Amino acid sequence: MPPDLVTLKLVVALAPCSKKAQVPPQIVAPTRRVALVVAVLILNKVPVGAGLASTLVPAATVSVPDLTETSVALAGIPLDGTTPPVTPLGSPPTSVNFSGNDNARTELINGQQVQVGTTLQAAFNQGSVNGTPSAFTLLATLRDTLNKEPAAIQSQQPINVTGQIIYGSAVPAISTTLGQIVGPPPKTTIPLTADSAGNYSIEIDGTNPATAAPGKAVFTFTNATAVDDGTGAGIVGQINAQTAVTGVTAAWNVQSQRLQLTSSGPNSPPFLISDVPSAGAVNTSNFLAAFQIPNQVSVTSNLSTQIGDIDAVINQVLSARAQIGQQIQNLAATTNQVQALANDNTTTKGGYEDTNVAQATSQFSLTQTALQAAYAVTSRLEGKTLIDFL
Repeated sequence: MPPDLVTLKLVVALAPCSKKAQVPPQIVAPTRRVALVVAVLILNKVPVGAGLASTLVPAATVSVPDLTETSVALAGIPLDGTTPPVTPLGSPPTSVNFSGNDNARTELINGQQVQVGTTLQAAFNQGSVNGTPSAFTLLATLRDTLNKEPAAIQSQQPINVTGQIIYGSAVPAISTTLGQIVGPPPKTTIPLTADSAGNYSIEIDGTNPATAAPGKAVFTFTNATAVDDGTGAGIVGQINAQTAVTGVTAAWNVQSQRLQLTSSGPNSPPFLISDVPSAGAVNTSNFLAAFQIPNQVSVTSNLSTQIGDIDAVINQVLSARAQIGQQIQNLAATTNQVQALANDNTTTKGGYEDTNVAQATSQFSLTQTALQAAYAVTSRLEGKTLIDFL
């Protein structure tokens, strides 16, 4: 993407904030924060979408750490001048600690509670319900990927069916087995299917971290195999037990519902992973398809997988930004109503204050005389009887 187009996107993202100087600070501050994150994500998505051109990676590597810390710092500005709602964890930051609440700020305007802000969860995708990372985690991961260039991959999106949870060892529940994933009902969006022998076999072709020689290992799982039960019998445990051979480590992220594979050897060399027939089988399972893992894993595939997370966070941030824009419009409409009411009150007040006292007194006297005359006529009429008209 040409630099001038990047600049244009940044200007478009930030421009609406600069036009709201008259808006109360409690609205402007969150809006600027959202705009910054949008700008950060757009800026850092450029080299990823460009296929990791070598001329773009160094520039992104330099900018991402600064932008990561800047976004964390801005999100941590307390609106009430006391406790920061967000504090960074690690140096450079790897995540954040959120001490605020999930309530949007409101103000009493014209006798009504009006929402004048958004939540940090909405603005920065913090604690998302769909397992996508927050803007802070996303930027930290992107920073580390560009700096360390690890060959790593994770499921391209949460693999679970909505409403179904695949548990691992870090959750206070029994770890989910492959048989439970198969169902019924199936727990993965792409149904898991065994090979003709009823097993699920994969082969990892990596690099021995000690000798730098090619290292290969075949893993065969059954319906009784847990995803991650904290032992060497689960999928994660079996893969990690062969790390000394393949240089590949595995982890299951319960929150994001994704399987993660990382090359842990020196310089993080790429590796291959493929479905293979188990002993006696005439076909392969669809393990990789069900877990949404590509065959070839490198730094490029690592960053390509992050594109989906970048899009998810951008959409969330833009949604929060649109919500704030609507709040600003509602507040402006309320302000106009209050101003119109104030003008009416001023006109009425002016009518009372600008009255000609002499003229008003004279008019009152005339009206009073006319009223008394009317009373006198009425009294005379009421005093007459039928005899008076004969």
